[in-house]
Amino acid sequence: MQRARSSWPAHDNAEGWETLANLALQLESQQIDLDESLRWAATVKLLVERNLPYTEYTAARMAALTNRLRQRKLDQTNLRYKYGFKPRSERLVRKDIMIQYAISAAPDGAGELWITSWHRNAARAIIVS
Repeated sequence: MQRARSSWPAHDNAEGWETLANLALQLESQQIDLDESLRWAATVKLLVERNLPYTEYTAARMAALTNRLRQRKLDQTNLRYKYGFKPRSERLVRKDIMIQYAISAAPDGAGELWITSWHRNAARAIIVS
C-alpha cells in the first residue's frame, strides 16, 4: 500500500510528473496482472471441469490463450495512453495519476473508492464501505 500524498509536483515540473506516471503505471499494471492471472486460473478450471477430449481441450485452451494475449496487449496499450507514454492531454494524465495514488493509498479491504471532486492539482477521494 502506498502512503497518501499530501502534495503534488508543480505544474511545470515535468520530471516529477513523469516519475509519478511511471510508478502509477507500474502499480496499476501489477493489479491488472494479478486480476488477469485469477481469470486465467478460473478459465482453465472451467475447461478441465468440462472433461473434453484432448483435441477439443487443446483447441479451447489455445483459443482462450489467444484471447488472453489480445486482452493483455490491449490493457498495456491503454495504460501507456492513460499515463501519458502515448500522446494524451496532460491534464487528463495528471488526473489519472492522482486517482491511481488515491486507490493505492486506500487500506486493503477498505471498500470502494469514490473520487468526489477534481480541482486543478488536487483530487479528493472517499472510501465507501
